[in-house]
Amino acid sequence: MKRIYILFIIIILINLKAGFAQDSQFSQFYASPLYLAPSFAGSTDGDRFSLNYRNQWPAITKSFQTYSLGYDHYFPHLKSGVGLLLFREQAGTSSLSTTNIGLAYSYKFRFRSGWRISPGLSFFYTQRNVNFGELTFEDELRSDQTTGTGELQILEKKADIDASFSVLAFNKNYWLGFTWDRILMPNRSLTGDIIEDPFKFSVYG
Repeated sequence: MKRIYILFIIIILINLKAGFAQDSQFSQFYASPLYLAPSFAGSTDGDRFSLNYRNQWPAITKSFQTYSLGYDHYFPHLKSGVGLLLFREQAGTSSLSTTNIGLAYSYKFRFRSGWRISPGLSFFYTQRNVNFGELTFEDELRSDQTTGTGELQILEKKADIDASFSVLAFNKNYWLGFTWDRILMPNRSLTGDIIEDPFKFSVYG
């Protein structure tokens, strides 16, 4: 296990960068296991449903809201777990939203020492939407004669496919995991430019 810990640390140090992403995070991250890592698919040796809702800064109009619905099942004869995750976040008066539908798979390795290692892989279909007509720009505020904005219309819908990989190691007393999100570095720009999402790495235990 020491070699696994060292490997995790090396991967993190090699890929360490400044983060500017705005991914949704739950304060109780383990309550949405499939969102955290595909390795958690089938980790309960049965059926499991999870439902999460987060309303950040509710005093602000059109605040950040996040919804998550997950289901996973363990197949003992295949030593595998399969899961389905529906995830949506919405923010602002323009209803900027991101909707994810993902399938997760994990395999369970058992060792005589009591440790179990579960690699996992998930694929997501993601769609981003924005209501351009609800946005207010500077040129609409400077003059009463302005009937609209001179800003170029942006894409109101953008879809892509992405993938995540994870490894989870645990026994009766300890657990440690690592997730590599946005493996395909999807282009989620709504302006037509090419702006790829950077890798996201998570370590937890």
